[in-house]
Amino acid sequence: MNCTCYDTPLDPNIPMDKFIQAFKLMPKLKYKIKEICGDFYYEEMSEEETIKKAFIISRENILKDKDDIDRFAQDNINIKMPLDGPLWRVYV
Repeated sequence: MNCTCYDTPLDPNIPMDKFIQAFKLMPKLKYKIKEICGDFYYEEMSEEETIKKAFIISRENILKDKDDIDRFAQDNINIKMPLDGPLWRVYV
């Protein structure tokens, strides 16, 4: 896991715009898994739905240093990904 700390607050629209640009190069970032009759299939989502489900924006400043980030990653690394959204997440 890589981490970069800044003294100024991050505008969440900046990484969202970068991912919207990435959707053009890697359209599978917009896919979710759908179960039909016991089989699993990919289903494409809209860009807005993908961003809404993939970006988790915290308005609290709970991560102050590397130890806080390590603790957060250890607590969240084994949480199952829901299948109703993309199989990736961005924590801002």
